[in-house]
Amino acid sequence: MSTVYIQKEENKHLILTNNTSAALEQYEFVVLGKLSCVADEAIAKNTEGSLHVEEGLCLQIDDFVSGEDTFATVNADVFWKPSTGEFSDTSTSTYYKVGIVKEIKNSNGVVLVVMQRHAELIA
Repeated sequence: MSTVYIQKEENKHLILTNNTSAALEQYEFVVLGKLSCVADEAIAKNTEGSLHVEEGLCLQIDDFVSGEDTFATVNADVFWKPSTGEFSDTSTSTYYKVGIVKEIKNSNGVVLVVMQRHAELIA
């Protein structure tokens, strides 16, 4: 799964149940229901915990699907692959659209993303 670094936050958090197939680490990105979330703390499987869920949360990401990691266009869509927890710049069935590129991939392989609160499943 992907650990992300939060650059800007407005303190919008919800207590939600981790209904994924595994425990979440602190700062791990996940989609729960239709919400794009970042875990505030480690959350065991089937346990409640606090998650960031705000629209416009700025994330630094660096865990990408191999071959789907160009991120060379500002405002391009950003996708998340739930089976691996990696991010992608390619719209693919079963991925979620979770935000847009704010700053393109830098020389350290990091992309700045603006998260959207409601994840959109790609059909």
